[in-house]
Amino acid sequence: MNDSTTDLEKLVPLQSMLGYLNLSTGKPDPRFQKQLSDAYAFFAQRGEQELHEAVHQALLARLAELHRGQSSAFHDVRQAETVLALVFDKVLPAYRAHHADLLFHQTDRDLFQPFFLARVFEAVLAQESLQADGEQTTAAVLARLNDYVGHRPVATLETRPRGEPYAHERVRPIPLFLRGAGAAHGPYRDLIARAIEILQDTNSALLDEAHFDPVLLDELAVDPRAYDHAHPLNRRPNQVFGEWDPHHIDNQGRYRRYVARQVLLDALLSWIVSRDNKEEALLKASAALAGTILMATGISGAGPETHDSSTSLATLMPGIARYRESFYAQLLSKVSGPQANGCGRKRKPPGSRLAAFGNI
Repeated sequence: MNDSTTDLEKLVPLQSMLGYLNLSTGKPDPRFQKQLSDAYAFFAQRGEQELHEAVHQALLARLAELHRGQSSAFHDVRQAETVLALVFDKVLPAYRAHHADLLFHQTDRDLFQPFFLARVFEAVLAQESLQADGEQTTAAVLARLNDYVGHRPVATLETRPRGEPYAHERVRPIPLFLRGAGAAHGPYRDLIARAIEILQDTNSALLDEAHFDPVLLDELAVDPRAYDHAHPLNRRPNQVFGEWDPHHIDNQGRYRRYVARQVLLDALLSWIVSRDNKEEALLKASAALAGTILMATGISGAGPETHDSSTSLATLMPGIARYRESFYAQLLSKVSGPQANGCGRKRKPPGSRLAAFGNI
């Protein structure tokens, strides 16, 4: 192993990660997901720019060493070799090419974040037949990955049966939080982790009213598509809040994946950077994100059957506004010390102390 891989091995068990790649059938493993995130964090601290490629090279080097060492678990490493070749040489470039128009604005570093890479590994491992040079395998993996379109006003055309979106309109949201693995390394890690902590500590009756159960949150992801302010969809006042993914439902009819908008997360990060007291700013921004999530889930409902066709945004908003204020009031009552004083500053007359959270 080179020095970089040796240092990484002290913090992240690459052998365990390679064991997953060599033996798994694609079932999500929170331990592997977290290890992947930790590996990204390691290379980020060393100043690497292409984190996914640094992880790739480290895994290749460690796999070769384990195979040479005649370890019984790595006597046959064909699956791990094939998976690594497919993911980094085939699937990631194919995903880029497939979304050349939709995701042109995203860099590889922003797009290929650790939990996104984990989902790619899972999609490849789930294939019945793995061939490193197989175009059919790559196409099948892309079809599995591109599982989100959200709410889109799609015109019904003769060339588009049942109003289905075009293949290139479906995308894979970038996971920022996975149940069991926590928040992923990346620019949003602290913001997401603190917001999740706030939600988990929120009164259960309020969460029920907002149709949000932290235990059911399998994934919190961000929509990587550019936010078009002129698009008719984005003129809906709640669109920027985010939403429960309407097509990610368990066998009891409950939504399990929440998709946030990147424009909102970036605005919160920018606000934190502009403040002198970063810890106080992080608390406020995380509270604002948590409150926004509860507003969005209140609109989405807990599942497809929560709201019927007679429900409109106008009928939902009074109840949402009420529990939103209760949420900030409960949170404010738990904050102590200098942060409580900072959160108490009035921002907008006739403002209340809640405005420090709700109107950042």
